Amino acid sequence: MNEFQETISLRRGAGFWSKEAMPCHRQGAICDRSCPLRLKVCPQHDTYMENGNKKGQGAMRHASFLVMSCLIFAGCAASAPFGMKKTSAPAFTPEEVIVPPLTMEEVIVPSSAYSTETGRALAIKYETNLQNIFLNIRIKYYPELKFAPISVLNNMASGGIGFFRPSDDKRFLGVQVYLDAPYNKSRTDFNERAATSFSRYARGLLEIIMKEREPLNDGNVSGAFVSLSWIARDFSHSYRGGEWECINIEASRDDVKRFLSDEISNQEFVNRCEIGARMGWNELGKIELDLKETL
Repeated sequence: MNEFQETISLRRGAGFWSKEAMPCHRQGAICDRSCPLRLKVCPQHDTYMENGNKKGQGAMRHASFLVMSCLIFAGCAASAPFGMKKTSAPAFTPEEVIVPPLTMEEVIVPSSAYSTETGRALAIKYETNLQNIFLNIRIKYYPELKFAPISVLNNMASGGIGFFRPSDDKRFLGVQVYLDAPYNKSRTDFNERAATSFSRYARGLLEIIMKEREPLNDGNVSGAFVSLSWIARDFSHSYRGGEWECINIEASRDDVKRFLSDEISNQEFVNRCEIGARMGWNELGKIELDLKETL
């Protein structure tokens, strides 16, 4: 039994989402008081209560269609928890609330899914490198970050890890992940959420990608790509509906190397990148990200 499963088991019978029963084991603080990012939900917990009804894996999976549509320009799809409401303890078993992580086969885009010979050749040649990226991200970030699963829309396949082509003339070795916990939309603006997501996760993800030197030195690969998605919810309303948002970061090999070696600042690196964004159904196109506005 891992730490996440132990936490769920210990919570059972002690009051579902009770403050006394739910210390945030990542921050060592009470979840709905001291979580980072001004959250109402601890990033470690995958099941929540909404209007007195238990929600779990099924509810999260049903959100995936909206995610695929709202983030399709980046080729990512995901699902995540929305929020919680404190209530009395229901009768349930720990197994009901454990969300199994996606397998490698559900995350890495297979060679057969690429529409070009170049993409298929890269996927076959560097299969081991893609697997290394999967394992390193899973070890470092799960369950705080989760992979987007493989999906097919309009005859285009995408997934959490692969050789993505955001533009027609360039292909990037990249990852597409989503944050497990939502942002409080009523207390933050889009740039704050985007800048905070970048500051918390982009460097670590790029470090993992850049360890795989063979594919990055391939002439058919232009650089690294990171897509970060999250849910923004308004906790001030009784109906706590949320919408998916994301930023997509394209960076050349040289710029990433200079960024990771601290030759250029975080802000200078961001200014050199191509960053696309989306809020719900609205594609924002290329944006300028101000990293001073972090939470």
